[in-house]
Amino acid sequence: MGKQKQDSDFINLREICGERSEYRNRFEALWNDRIVATGTLAGLENETRLLKANLEGSSNALSLPGLLVSTLESFTGRMTTADEVFAEKFLSVMVSALCHPGFLSPTLSGQQKDRLLAAVSGVKGAALCEAEMLKQQINYDAVWLSLVSGDSKVSRAFLQTLWKLSEMCYCSLYFSYEDFVVKSIRKLRKDDSINNRDGQKFKREFIHAVSEDAYLNFYESDRVKVHREIRNALAHRGGEPNEYLIGKNGKGVELVHGVVAVGSPHGWNLLQCVCQWSGGFLDAIVKKSGRA
Repeated sequence: MGKQKQDSDFINLREICGERSEYRNRFEALWNDRIVATGTLAGLENETRLLKANLEGSSNALSLPGLLVSTLESFTGRMTTADEVFAEKFLSVMVSALCHPGFLSPTLSGQQKDRLLAAVSGVKGAALCEAEMLKQQINYDAVWLSLVSGDSKVSRAFLQTLWKLSEMCYCSLYFSYEDFVVKSIRKLRKDDSINNRDGQKFKREFIHAVSEDAYLNFYESDRVKVHREIRNALAHRGGEPNEYLIGKNGKGVELVHGVVAVGSPHGWNLLQCVCQWSGGFLDAIVKKSGRA
């Protein structure tokens, strides 16, 4: 664990948790199925499909808080619609029953019967109007705001959930990419013992399997390294940055009180990068194989 205190009183969670719109799933907008097609051409269809499944799963997890509020919105809409249907059917039956010969007291005059039927129809109209107003009155952005800005135990727990969920999804997204690259190199080199723990050996295997340009662009570039080091800080040091990350503060790295801060925007940015890197990595493999 790092020396810094990982506590929501120490870190202002509202600085990093973001708006409701930042928890809308971006996977379909960022992923391109051309990546799977290229992976198939490169002889890496299974590895590429696994990458897609992992990225999609992590994206769904990252968007879950926003989905919960959206589901509440949809559920309430269905409930009020059901109320409308029930009210309409119930009151329609009542009107029909009142109109049935012999149901109303024979002592009622025609005018009294008309007033009674009009009153029942008025109740029906009021019930339907109230159901529609209920739909319009619930502001789900306000529901989100109350969860992230309140001082209750519920708000505190919700913010902590956003914080830790964002960290976990970020780590999962980076790991999915790194795992994809390592498994691809293993398959291309026909050597299941290959791993990236021995950096120099992995570099040689990567360059031999693909190219030095691909290694520098899609594994050891500064952008890839920043995300790798952030993931390592979160996974192994409780968010405590190393010298590399401290030097990158404000340049792709956000430090809050000396701790690496990751929210949903960082996760979506990483997803966009992984989609780009994966496509470029596979293009380089296809190019070397001569299948392009």
